[in-house]
Amino acid sequence: MHAYPDAQAALAGLDTWVGPIDLLLTDVSMPGELDGIALAAVVAERRPEIPVVLMSGDAGSLERATGAPGVSATLAKPFTLEALCEALARAARR
Repeated sequence: MHAYPDAQAALAGLDTWVGPIDLLLTDVSMPGELDGIALAAVVAERRPEIPVVLMSGDAGSLERATGAPGVSATLAKPFTLEALCEALARAARR
């Protein structure tokens, strides 16, 4: 598992990581120029094999994220461990 402080750092990590990446879990809102929806779109262009799960406590943000390029699943905050596992499983199946 790797954690990054913002989308730009995550993209730098994707560009330099040589091994497989099973999944990207990110919030819609984050510091920096890119939000999670924009990050998912860039990941879809660069590494389309990586499923992206977006989470948010804002229903409007999740509505924007649903069906956006690169988004495999969404997750509403607060969430249970079961809901997290279900979202991760949905994303992994795509």
